[in-house]
Amino acid sequence: MLKCDACNKTVLIPERIGDCVLCNSCLLKINGIVWKFRKIDNDKNLEKNREKALELAKSAAFPEKVITGINTYFDNQKVDMKKCDNCGEVTQSAIHFGHSTLCKKCFSKIKTADWDCQNYFDRKELNHAKANVIKKAKKNKFNATIINDINDHFDNKVDKNWLYTIEGVIGQTLTIYEDYLVIQTTEDFEYDNIKKEYEKILSSNKKNLKSLGTELLGDVISTNHPFSKKNIVKTIAKMTTSSENSTENHENKINFYVRQGNIKVNYSDYDSINLYLPDEDEDMGFIVIRNSTNEKNSSSDRLFFFDDVNEDQIKKIFPIIEEKIESSSRINEKTEEKISKASFGDELRELKALLDEGIITKEEFEQKKKKILNLD
Repeated sequence: MLKCDACNKTVLIPERIGDCVLCNSCLLKINGIVWKFRKIDNDKNLEKNREKALELAKSAAFPEKVITGINTYFDNQKVDMKKCDNCGEVTQSAIHFGHSTLCKKCFSKIKTADWDCQNYFDRKELNHAKANVIKKAKKNKFNATIINDINDHFDNKVDKNWLYTIEGVIGQTLTIYEDYLVIQTTEDFEYDNIKKEYEKILSSNKKNLKSLGTELLGDVISTNHPFSKKNIVKTIAKMTTSSENSTENHENKINFYVRQGNIKVNYSDYDSINLYLPDEDEDMGFIVIRNSTNEKNSSSDRLFFFDDVNEDQIKKIFPIIEEKIESSSRINEKTEEKISKASFGDELRELKALLDEGIITKEEFEQKKKKILNLD
């Protein structure tokens, strides 16, 4: 059991003020219920409460230990306070970014939807948001350091290789970079509802497979490599092979693979991209990124779903992704060709060495050379 340092009575529930102990009754005498249990936001209010507490403590003839305890308490509160770089106010609820510190009041002058936005469509949109915030900062006469930190704040929001970000259906975001893209799927993704809509779209098109022939399925767009337009029906059909995650629909099984988290898609690992734009009866479209070498494993397909309101943005970025995938495919083909030529060269050199050493005849050399070069 402790004793109150002011009245010397036994304290059941002590209140510590610095190094001293007070009972509730003595705490009330110095207005402690106001400043001890409420956050003091700025330096002015802190000093005002300190002055009032000391005045009351002295008028109540509290001992020096209590006076010291009150000062210690307020000094400790002041340690966490920072000075606003704009108005100079010292505050406990300061906001920091870069090298700058702003009080709530000053920060509210630039904290707009532009500041809070996490995903911008492209750099043009990001720069527009940055310009709006800087305009507000200059209007309120923020200094050059704060202006520079605002610049850095926006520039640091995106990677230097970032190109576009598109919000898809709830829970999905597509971010496009120079060498890869990322499909982010969160727990907010409505898996069952999207799956039903996806199955409905594919099943509706599958019913017309025979009559469609080589026509495109509605507004489906496909790359020229490796899938031509005449093979688009076959491409969609391959997306509907059976698996443990599939469900029956019109006597067919349709795969639906969407994994939570950030899925990185390297352009060099895929060779085709298909886009289905929503028609008059649909509110949803989707993008499928595939690797033709994994046709039997549709879990390697990457699916991104979007609402009809994002259609214009999708139309803009689709050709960009398409070109990057095609470019990567061409690079891969050239690399494989170089490797193949190098292999041919090694074989021919070994074969020539055998001829020079007399191990094989000229006729055998020519025969094996044609075989290596596929000239037979």
